[in-house]
Amino acid sequence: MKKRLKSYVICFLILFPGAVLFSQEALAQRWCCICGMDLIKYSKTKYILTLTDESKKYTCSIHCAAIILNKDQVKKVEAADYLTGSMIETDKSYYIVGSDIKGVMSRVSKLAFASKNEAASFQKIHGGELTDFKGALKQAKTDMAEDVKMLEKKTKKMIQMGRAAAEENGCFACHGIEGRGGIKNQGSKNGSVPAWNTKKFAQSFDSKAKLKKMILKGKTGRIPMEERGSLKMPVWENLIKGRELHALVNYIWSLKNTDSDKR
Repeated sequence: MKKRLKSYVICFLILFPGAVLFSQEALAQRWCCICGMDLIKYSKTKYILTLTDESKKYTCSIHCAAIILNKDQVKKVEAADYLTGSMIETDKSYYIVGSDIKGVMSRVSKLAFASKNEAASFQKIHGGELTDFKGALKQAKTDMAEDVKMLEKKTKKMIQMGRAAAEENGCFACHGIEGRGGIKNQGSKNGSVPAWNTKKFAQSFDSKAKLKKMILKGKTGRIPMEERGSLKMPVWENLIKGRELHALVNYIWSLKNTDSDKR
């Protein structure tokens, strides 16, 4: 029976590989651990950083990678080759900084290439300066303060869009106006739908990736017997996506510092 079940599982994963998209590892690979950007969309500027404890962090850009390098112990850094999206070790890569290609999380683009000749050919068409990873990282750190200011302005607009998305999609009907809670859930052990501005919520969703997973996939896993009559988070996959999803997450994330839960 166990062998048969194993065969069914293997066949299922072969036929439906997307079914494992939201495992813990896949969750980390899907969205930038710093800003929550979609790494499928930014597959040609993403980074994989291997920490000294062998865990990995994934980012959308050298900007977000620089934030990790500034605070964590990192043993290896890989960047996506801009032409192919294949991952390359940064100590073997070449960079074009300041081309006419729009930067990711930065005003100045910093693009990685596996080949010096390919980088030079790209430079002839798009401009910029040829350098190595150290040079690109130095520029990313130099640009950091101004880039953060630029991103803060963009985030304010994104938060406004996210609030509108929350209202349009009926989020406040369950989570309360502005996500402050107060909506009773008679079937729940806690008696109310979780608010977005509490310590407990912040601890449960300590990354934008986790928030995106909850919105898309809803409440998953085994439901305790005492909670089975409660109102549960529905699935919003294919209903909220792309820019609207990112905006909604940024809005919810912005409420973290308005913690009203003093218990």
